[in-house]
Amino acid sequence: MFQLQALIFDVDGTLAETERDGHRVAFNQAFAAAGLDWDWTPECYGELLAVTGGKERIRHFWQQYLPEFVPPLSAGMSEQEWIAGLHIFLSVPEALSRYPQADQIHSLRQPWKILLIDASGKKCGYRQEVNLRAGLNVLIEDYTLQEDLIVDTGADEPCDPYRYLEVSFMLSGHNRHENLQPHHNFFLADWQNSRGGQFHWQAGERVLKVDIHIDPALFETLVGEQLDVLPPLLRRLLQNSQPIQDQFWHVQPTTSAMQSAIHQILHCPYQGLTHWLFWESKVIELIALRLDPVCQTQPADLASSGLHSEDIDRIHYASDILLQRLTNPPSLVELARLVGLNDHKLKQGFRQVFGTTGFGYLQTHRMELAKQLLAEPTFSIAGVAQAIGYASQSHFCHMFKQQFGMTPRYYRSSLRRLKNPDAAKKDPDTANCDR
Repeated sequence: MFQLQALIFDVDGTLAETERDGHRVAFNQAFAAAGLDWDWTPECYGELLAVTGGKERIRHFWQQYLPEFVPPLSAGMSEQEWIAGLHIFLSVPEALSRYPQADQIHSLRQPWKILLIDASGKKCGYRQEVNLRAGLNVLIEDYTLQEDLIVDTGADEPCDPYRYLEVSFMLSGHNRHENLQPHHNFFLADWQNSRGGQFHWQAGERVLKVDIHIDPALFETLVGEQLDVLPPLLRRLLQNSQPIQDQFWHVQPTTSAMQSAIHQILHCPYQGLTHWLFWESKVIELIALRLDPVCQTQPADLASSGLHSEDIDRIHYASDILLQRLTNPPSLVELARLVGLNDHKLKQGFRQVFGTTGFGYLQTHRMELAKQLLAEPTFSIAGVAQAIGYASQSHFCHMFKQQFGMTPRYYRSSLRRLKNPDAAKKDPDTANCDR
């Protein structure tokens, strides 16, 4: 006999005014970005809601209200393709003007998030920003795009010159605005005399980017009396109180250690004060990891090491395969065959690109996955070991402690203590936990 398993209520636009204040605004932003003077008022949009589907709604609008409108079609373009080509538009200033705690966005440890809503009414990503401390800001952008996206951060208006420091990690997608490939990052220092602008992200890929913005005064505090180890140009940009035209720009592949720190930021298991202290520690760790190659007197040059751009792409492809097959990884020989390199070049190239061996890269990501699973009470420690590809629980525990300095049982108990201190005191696992 059939039994009811679940009852789902669709309250979109009922409990929250997502239609009027979200979807309608997104449509109007897309129209403005395309050079159209269309403006859907709340009353007009209320009538259009009778039409299901964003693209169908656009077609109905112009056929019903603007019968003489002719879409500006390019050669060979259909009307349907033109509708689909209307860019998603995310206006940061406009979104912040509607943000409930807009007056708190510059406060410390008060994150604010803008959800991306496309022209068909689907949420497909977000932009989140938080000030961890005075002079230390983190921006995360994560979009899965079916259509092009324009992110508007405000009018590109002149302002008094100011020093600007940024470390940016492109984890997925192509940053064409700053000419940064996936799995790469940059360190930027220069003087800027304007604020705001637009970023164009292309459809068909996931965009995942983490930016760290550092006030120069805080950066100098972190570096302390070791400014002399920095490259001369970077040192001059930091110490010069008057604007100069030079720019310090350093690009490199993202190492496994950097990826691990970013992964821990994106999947932080803690709450409250511990959450923000953990985030800040990982951001400082990323700055330190990024400064290391900057401070080298002879930074590693992948091209001069015998690795061509095609080789580097194949090595990144190898890293993707390892991530997809964490529980059942290929051998070095098999991995080399899958990516079209000989095993010697893959072995040497992996170390040059990621700063570790293929096994070290695999091990780091396996252990990070283990930490996520340990946060789930449904998994036993033996189950976690099996889930990440370890046949032996004792071997898994040994590798976990080698990487994190604590046993899986101790790590799990520490999570319980943070979430519920009183309950953790009564937990026999906590009382008898072997660090």
